[in-house]
Amino acid sequence: EKRKQIEVRLQEREKQRQAMQIEFQNIQQRSKSVMKATPMYKIMEKKFEENIIKPEIELRRRKLKFIRLTRITPINHTEIKEHQKMYLDNIKRLTEEKAKKREEEEVKNLPDNWISWLKKIKDQETDMKKKRKRRKDILNQ
Repeated sequence: EKRKQIEVRLQEREKQRQAMQIEFQNIQQRSKSVMKATPMYKIMEKKFEENIIKPEIELRRRKLKFIRLTRITPINHTEIKEHQKMYLDNIKRLTEEKAKKREEEEVKNLPDNWISWLKKIKDQETDMKKKRKRRKDILNQ
């Protein structure tokens, strides 16, 4: 009988050990996925860089190029201005379309819990604003 009791205890311990091992593996998996995920502010910075700064630089570069081209062959100025306007509108439209496509791709590539990340960022920003306001109030008093 004692032997049976000992065997039962050993089996229970084995089961507990296996359960602990599975739990440990789950925790490891979770920590790996957390490590893989890029923080939201980096994604936002990248978006800003892609959608606002780069197109702006491109626009300026093309504008300069266009002006250089028009200086070589001076036709009547109203025509040049119309051409320039059309050209710039076209560039603007293209860059906006590119930005929209990029944004859609970014949204597709965002991790599952990106909404909670956005909420966290907004909360942090509101906290900072409140702190600044408090400091101003203290200084004004």
